[in-house]
Parts: sequence; structure tokens; C-alpha cells
Amino acid sequence: MKVLVAIANYGSSNDIYLHRLLEEYRTMPYDVDIVVLSNVPKTLGPDVEVVLTAPPKDPHAFPFGHKKILAERMSHYDLFIYSEDDTLIAERNIEAFLRATEVLPADEIAGFLRTETDAKGKLYFCDVSFCYHWDPAR
Repeated sequence: MKVLVAIANYGSSNDIYLHRLLEEYRTMPYDVDIVVLSNVPKTLGPDVEVVLTAPPKDPHAFPFGHKKILAERMSHYDLFIYSEDDTLIAERNIEAFLRATEVLPADEIAGFLRTETDAKGKLYFCDVSFCYHWDPAR
């Protein structure tokens, strides 16, 4: 399976997480191509393509730079993954995604919903925010 991974990495404060994420993708049994979108030059190894992206006027728009890359390379990959530099995706997550995809109806797609658990065991849904209005029809 050929996988394209696009990772948003702004500045250098999350580089420790980025390096951990790159290590994880490098150990996977898939044919993985990695693109890191950054606003500063980085040397991440010969297996990582770094695409410099100018910071947008709206800082919340930076993570959306991956859309063009994924669209341009759509016919060359079997699976596309986008994440930010602090979101660890392991092989087991990808395998679970693929298993879910197999059982879904043809007009539905699987996706990830990130969660975090605090020290007391309380579960938080990171990507579900009150300021966004989710429209499943779009």
C-alpha cells in the first residue's frame, strides 16, 4: 500500500514531536512518502520532503496547506494522511481505519476522532470544538 503523509509543522517548538512522528512512519510496513509543511527550512532526512509555506494572515489557516499537495498527488497513492506535528498516528491506528473502511457502506468514509485522557481519566475530544459547526452533508 502506497501512503502519502502530510504533516503541518509551524516553527520549531514541536520539533521533538515531529521527530517522534517521523520515526513512527519510518517503521511502518507500507510504502510511505512524507511531506512536512513548514514556515522555516528544516533538514529532516532524505526520505522527507519539506515544503516551505509562508505563514498566512490567519494563523488558523496554516494547517490547510496540505490540500493542494494531496490533490495534486491523488492518483499516485492508496491512502492519504494529514496530521499536525503533535499528533502521533501509529500502524495500529491505520489498521483500525482500514478495518472500519471495509465494513462501511459505499457512501460513507472512515475517519479519526482524536481524544486525550487527563490524569484523572477524563476523556476529551480534541477536534470537536464549540466554535465549529459540523455539517455532515458537505
